[in-house]
Amino acid sequence: MHHDIYSQEFTNHIKNGIARYLLQVSRVRKGKGICMKKIIYGVFAVLLSAAVFVSCNLSGTESDVSLSVTGSPDKLSSSVHTAQEDGSVTVTDGTNILVINKVEMVLFEINLGAADSMDSEDLEAGPILMELPLDGSLTPLFQALTIPPGSYEELEIEVKIPEGHEYEDDFSTLYPDWDVTVSIRVEGTFNDESFEYTQDFNDDFELEFENPLEVFEGSAGIILAIDVGTWFWNAEKTELLDPRSPVDFDRSIVEANIEDSFEAFEDSQELD
Repeated sequence: MHHDIYSQEFTNHIKNGIARYLLQVSRVRKGKGICMKKIIYGVFAVLLSAAVFVSCNLSGTESDVSLSVTGSPDKLSSSVHTAQEDGSVTVTDGTNILVINKVEMVLFEINLGAADSMDSEDLEAGPILMELPLDGSLTPLFQALTIPPGSYEELEIEVKIPEGHEYEDDFSTLYPDWDVTVSIRVEGTFNDESFEYTQDFNDDFELEFENPLEVFEGSAGIILAIDVGTWFWNAEKTELLDPRSPVDFDRSIVEANIEDSFEAFEDSQELD
């Protein structure tokens, strides 16, 4: 079946290529002329490009890609930032203790950017309300999505508020309790007092892989690591911000920390 498709594509590619070339020849001004050798070379070039075109299509098969997410990468754990077995993240600056128990985030488009062109492959149109695992584990966001073979250099992600988006009504139907004016919600305690912190974060991330993700045969996996333990530090990274009283600090500091907390890895790479 695939060979029949490629045969048709091959024929069409030749027809279109030769037609374009002969059209160029016909536009040569009278008296200038063009020799037969150039015509032969031109047709040969069209045939060669068609052969390369079909070869590229036949050389690869559709492959599957999976995306897993973690909210507390092991590589970032330290004495002041630790993932607990109960599914929380504890952070301390020596005086204050911040415990993050739950993080939810609204994801919209998720794409893979090709390494050799401006093209990208859509993985998810969204929106998705994602709860980050905080115990250091990986949670599949999606599995076995079929993509064309190729080399991909970056993971592209949109985190946005649902309000005003074309998917707002669909999102509200799926998640009726979610405030559509926010894209991130964090629950936890600060010095043993409970808090709920929300952020109207809107940003696009282009997360480059350390090495291009090669997807040609079989399957490939991606890890999206979001280090939530870095979100509530001041600009100097010397003191924790109190999420119980967001009016007492510049919320853009938290936004900048969120932007810096995203990383993407091929799943064969270790987070260390």
